[in-house]
Amino acid sequence: MDVDHERHHIFFNPSGFHNHIVHHLLSLYALGASTSSIQMQWNGHEPSQRPPGAVDKAVVEAMHDPSQFRSYLNKQEHYPNFLRFFQQKVEEHGWQTVAREYLLKGDEQANDLLARLFAGFLHPLIHLGFGVEFNQPAIVVEALTQAALHDNYLQPFFLGAEKAAEAKKAEEASKTLPRLLDDIRADKRLSTAAHWDDNNKIRDGILKRASNEMIGYASQWTVDPDSLEEKTAEMINAVGKCEPNLQSVSSL
Repeated sequence: MDVDHERHHIFFNPSGFHNHIVHHLLSLYALGASTSSIQMQWNGHEPSQRPPGAVDKAVVEAMHDPSQFRSYLNKQEHYPNFLRFFQQKVEEHGWQTVAREYLLKGDEQANDLLARLFAGFLHPLIHLGFGVEFNQPAIVVEALTQAALHDNYLQPFFLGAEKAAEAKKAEEASKTLPRLLDDIRADKRLSTAAHWDDNNKIRDGILKRASNEMIGYASQWTVDPDSLEEKTAEMINAVGKCEPNLQSVSSL
């Protein structure tokens, strides 16, 4: 992991394709794979990676100012600078404190980066999950950096759903995910919002053509600390409910 962290960019090409080395190698390790299998996976990934680039110390220093921090977001060329910035923060405060500060604090900066964490089809969030699961500060640093390099087109959706959920909290109980999936399929405006020619089916389809509808459905599913385990099981069940549809798509 150290070699990947030091030698490779989080995107293996300028189009923003994600470096999956951490995901694959740690998954193999957790499943008890042999050293040779893990090495084979590394050998398959390593040739396609690119170097991270040089650190600009002046930019890293400027990032400590929240207004200037924002000016570098969603710019791939600042990968090494965000990486160094978050490394310094983690070395000083620990990854748990830094993750809470930059993702969960609830202020403008944290809300912005939290939305970016879910962009790129969840890759920053996946990366963060591996960092937390394996208690690897360097991977958490990469995840925060990766989030900073994505856009925040999901933020209006998240904040809109949160606001709508707060308004409904006193009126009605949270629906189940399987029930909501059925409702979404029955809603022709939402179920047909994504088109085959959309470059990004979520950004250019659902959130462009049926944003209010999606916010309305998302706001009907809420989780509180006491229901976390129940809601986790519900999510797993919902994936199982979707499986027949996924199989029919994969057979095309």
